[in-house]
Amino acid sequence: LYMGGAFFGEEIILALLGGKWVAVTSLFQMLCLSQMVIAMGMINGVIHTAQGRPHWNLRFLITMTTLMLGAMLIAVPYGLDALAWPWLVLYVPASIVWTVITLHTLRMSIGRYLQSIAAPIIGALGVMLVVSAMPPLFRAIPLIEWGPIPMLIQIIGTAAILYGAYLVCFE
Repeated sequence: LYMGGAFFGEEIILALLGGKWVAVTSLFQMLCLSQMVIAMGMINGVIHTAQGRPHWNLRFLITMTTLMLGAMLIAVPYGLDALAWPWLVLYVPASIVWTVITLHTLRMSIGRYLQSIAAPIIGALGVMLVVSAMPPLFRAIPLIEWGPIPMLIQIIGTAAILYGAYLVCFE
C-alpha cells in the first residue's frame, strides 16, 4: 500500500481529495516512502515484549516521540514538504537501527532478514513499475473518459491483478 502511495500519490490525491489538494502530493509520497520502512519494523516491539524486554520498546518510542517533536518544530517554518524530512532522515534510520538490534537479539543475520523480505519487495516494485507505465496506455483508449477516479480504479485493479499473478507464480 505504501509503495502504491509513493508511486501514485498524485492520482490518489486527485481522486480522493480533488485538485486543490495536489500541493500535498510530494509530502504524501515522502511519508509513504518512510512508512514502508517503519512498517517493516513494527513487529520489533512485540518481539522485545515477548522476550521479556517491553521497556526497550517503551524507551525507543519515548525517544523517537521526543526527537520527532523537536524535529517537526524545526521543520514547520520551512513549509509543508519539510514536514516529511524528519520522518525520512530521523525515524527511518532509527527504525533500521532498531530492526538491526532486534535481529541481533533473535540471533538472525541481516542477510537472512533481507533475503526474507526481498521477494515481496521486488515483486511489489516490479508491479509498480509496470503499472506506472499504464496510465498513458489507458488514456489512449478514446471510448473512456479517464478522470481521476476511473484512473485510480484502473491503477488499483491492474496492480491487484499483477501482484496476484506474481504471488501465484513466485510464492
